Amino acid sequence: MSSKKNDFFKDMSIDQYKDLGAKVSENVGIMTGNPFVNKNSVEIENIPGAALVNFTKEILDNIDLDDKKYILREKSFEELKNDEGIEGLSSSIYEVGLINPVYIQKKENGKYRIISGYRRTAAIKTGYINYGDEYSFDGKVVIIPENYSADDLEVFQINENTHREDLSILELAYRFHVASEKRHVTIEELGDEYNMSSRQVKRIKGSLNYPTPIKRHINELKLAKAEEINKLVKALNLSEEKMEEYIMEIKDFSRDEMRAELKRIKAEKEKPLIDTKYSKRMSTIKINENLTEEQFEEIKKLITEKIIEFKK
Repeated sequence: MSSKKNDFFKDMSIDQYKDLGAKVSENVGIMTGNPFVNKNSVEIENIPGAALVNFTKEILDNIDLDDKKYILREKSFEELKNDEGIEGLSSSIYEVGLINPVYIQKKENGKYRIISGYRRTAAIKTGYINYGDEYSFDGKVVIIPENYSADDLEVFQINENTHREDLSILELAYRFHVASEKRHVTIEELGDEYNMSSRQVKRIKGSLNYPTPIKRHINELKLAKAEEINKLVKALNLSEEKMEEYIMEIKDFSRDEMRAELKRIKAEKEKPLIDTKYSKRMSTIKINENLTEEQFEEIKKLITEKIIEFKK
């Protein structure tokens, strides 16, 4: 483990946290009865009683990674800690610090459950497991009081996660779906609440119905490209197996290239299978389709037989 560390968080101003889904007050706030909140903590205005504090090893040791009440990721920590992606994230956090704070909530037993940032926390935990005291990092954690309701937390999660890039697109789409069902509002109305464009909302909503191969690659593709690829595979009417191969072929195309490809496919579909030209002296038939030599010979044979039949 390299000894290189940066000072990213040491001089971080309050303003730099405003884009993290929580507006930070300049007033120092102290959460009564919480041993991890001190004079250096910062109160979070839109979460009453919450505070932004240094993410220490002591806090990490008190986080219950088995409590996934608000976590949609299917993998447990035991599964995640051996994941190559987690090891890479662990190294990244060691080198550059935790850029976005983790959100946790105090439980009745004194432990903490994660509200947002399970994967990042798992990466940090993995770093300490693999490297012991050699591992360290700079970062912040937002501690949310236990009396904050589940409904309020779900609303907060959507707000915070719409500004995060590391959250799975499908997880965000699912959160919107669940929130719309619980609150009896449309996904479009939710999008309006969180200042999302109608195009963003449409893409998030549509992603829930994408074929499995597209869902598998959606985080790599991002929503805009995934939308274009979904149009392409529909136009081509591909099986899931062929779809996987096709995605790998075109995933590096620009959106303009994908649109051009869709236009070409649609033009091919609109073209008649055969073009004919009739005259008394000579008529021609042009086949607008890729055929094997055997298929071509079979068609030629059928036409020849019909011509002979007409001559009788």
